[in-house]
Amino acid sequence: MRYLVFLGASCGATFVLPVGCSSTAEGLLAASIAESCRINSDCKTPLVCAFERCHVECKESRDCSAGARCVPAGEVSVCQLEEDRRCSSTDDCSGDLVCGADGECRGQCATASECPDSQICVLATCADPDEMIAEDAGSDGTAPDASPDAGAPDSSTDAGSQCEQLDVNAQDGVFVVENGSGSIACGTRTLPCASIGAGIRRATELGLGLVYVAEGLYAESLNLVAGIDIIGGWTVSGSEWSPLCGLGFERAVIVQAPANETATVRAVDLSGSASLRRLTIESKMAGAEGESLYGVFATGLSTALTLEDVAILTRRAGDGADGSPGAPGLVGTGTCTAGDGASGGAGASVDTSDAGVDAGASLAVGFANIGFVPAGGATADAGSSGNSGTAGGPGDCMNNCFLRCETTPACAAVTGQVCAAAGEPGCGGGGGSPGQPGSGGGASIALFAWDARITLLGGSLTAGQGGNGGDGGDGGDGGSGALGVAGADTNCLGRTCGPPICAPGGIGMDPPIAGGAMGGNGGEGGPGGTSGGGAAGASCAYVEGGTAQVARTGTTLSHGSAGTPGSPAGGPGLAQDVCN
Repeated sequence: MRYLVFLGASCGATFVLPVGCSSTAEGLLAASIAESCRINSDCKTPLVCAFERCHVECKESRDCSAGARCVPAGEVSVCQLEEDRRCSSTDDCSGDLVCGADGECRGQCATASECPDSQICVLATCADPDEMIAEDAGSDGTAPDASPDAGAPDSSTDAGSQCEQLDVNAQDGVFVVENGSGSIACGTRTLPCASIGAGIRRATELGLGLVYVAEGLYAESLNLVAGIDIIGGWTVSGSEWSPLCGLGFERAVIVQAPANETATVRAVDLSGSASLRRLTIESKMAGAEGESLYGVFATGLSTALTLEDVAILTRRAGDGADGSPGAPGLVGTGTCTAGDGASGGAGASVDTSDAGVDAGASLAVGFANIGFVPAGGATADAGSSGNSGTAGGPGDCMNNCFLRCETTPACAAVTGQVCAAAGEPGCGGGGGSPGQPGSGGGASIALFAWDARITLLGGSLTAGQGGNGGDGGDGGDGGSGALGVAGADTNCLGRTCGPPICAPGGIGMDPPIAGGAMGGNGGEGGPGGTSGGGAAGASCAYVEGGTAQVARTGTTLSHGSAGTPGSPAGGPGLAQDVCN
């Protein structure tokens, strides 16, 4: 076989390729890209195997052909194939990529350090800085060539014009800025409130229907009120409020839940309608043990909520707790009826191989009007008690037992038959208690709707990973059986010699009567069983429960992975865009 050394004209890369396999070296390399593979050696050098197809490895997007994006693929990054770029949900993306707000598959991130070199983290997805240039983006705030849901507006020029025409109305609204006033009289342009919650309160007191929110990070949770619309995406210069209209404008206002809140925004039994526009809603950074996280939590038949150009991001839910070990069985005590001394049986553990697992394993997923209900594992059986030991031997008996005086041997009395005590069996030990079941993992849910009516216009819903289920606890050891006991020796029973029969007195001198042989030891109690693990938590872009109705137009949905079920027999989690 002869080889051709090919020097790349554009970047100086050198490839050694077999001659005769293709009309040109470039054609051979191109033919290898996108072919199926399992490992790197299935691909032509220097390609690597990612997402089960051959790719060009990269460190940043400029290593790729014009227009291609460098995306993370496990331990390496690769140039994204054009046919893998578009998406309408995360299910359309390869590997761990998620569907971004612009309808393209991207790397998921919390910070830029999780992205390929030179990229930034925006709306929990990796992007090249030049993608953030507003002039290159659609003027409605979506990325170029975004793929909205059916019915979305397709005129970016019209959308941009609408944004630029937005204005504030001091007579109809309350104003909020990041470092505003804490006065109870806040809310004007000259004395804006410091929090959105205070803005809602002031709007309610003044009978106004709008709350204008300037750019900034607001660490608070919100309880929405019917008749009040909250509009973010404003920049402030002096007393002038102007709308932000470029790509990523919804990131200008971020509402993030504090550490003690599981839901960032609540709309519960509103008895009317409310809306959020042009802002980002984020959960706290991570769920506590077994805790579920919600971006927007909307419930009640009387609740109507509109979310327009709102990006919602929830992070990883809390893991369930491991079950504690069972208590050991009690040591055998007391008196008991003789048995065979056998050990007690072990308590049945929760196991997927058991015939009764459907009745004993944890539930997979549970939703109710109170939110996600984590499913704990099933409780195993306790161990059984050990059996009592075998019977002891009878004690010896003496007929016509005589008492003789120590000082006067002639002094004696007849007392009849006297028998020593029989040996006794040891009692069985108690069975060990079962371990405590593991508790279920929490859920990460961007939008939870139960009986409420929700309208989504643009924006994005991104859910993080569900929590892992806790492992079930091991059963306690069985208690030890008691040792058998020998019968006690005894003496002839009767009166003590003394005056006037014997003087100066004494005790009987006959030899002791031997007690019975020792009874058998009690059996050890059986160990308790291992209880079941908790179910894995869920990851849902939104939950549509009860009679809820969620209508969406141009909204990007993305979910994370379900948690890992606890061991043994924890139920699987749920990971999908729409859960119901």
